[in-house]
Amino acid sequence: MVDGRLIGNCSNLVLYDSLLILVGLYIWSEHKYEIVKRLQARKHICGMTGDGVNDAPALKKADIGIAVADATDAARSASDIVLTEPGLSVIISAVLTSRAIFQRMKNYTVSYLITVTQQLPPVKSSISLLLLLL
Repeated sequence: MVDGRLIGNCSNLVLYDSLLILVGLYIWSEHKYEIVKRLQARKHICGMTGDGVNDAPALKKADIGIAVADATDAARSASDIVLTEPGLSVIISAVLTSRAIFQRMKNYTVSYLITVTQQLPPVKSSISLLLLLL
C-alpha cells in the first residue's frame, strides 16, 4: 500500500514522476482524489478506477471514471463507465466499441449532408449547406 503521507507531501513534479511507479499498486481511496486533482492541474487527461463509496469523489472528478464489476451504487453513479465483467481488460473492448459507434455516426452525418446538398438547387446548395451546419 502507498502511504498517504508520501502523496500528501509530494510536489506536483515528484507526484507525477512517482505515478509511473504507483501504477498497478493499491492506492488508498482517500488519496485517489488528490492524484486526479494534481494531474488535472498539470493539464493531463485523467482516468480512475474504483469500486467503493470512498472512491466516488475521485471517479466524479476524473475525466473518465470507471467503476469496476461489483462496485457500490455510489461508485456506479459517480462513474462514466461501469464494467460488467471482472478485470480491466474489458476497458479495451469498450473503447473499441465506442470508436466504432462514433465512426458510424460520423459517416452517417457526412452521407446525410451530401444527400441533402445534392437534392437542393445548384445556386442555393452552398447557402443551404451553411444554414444546415448552423
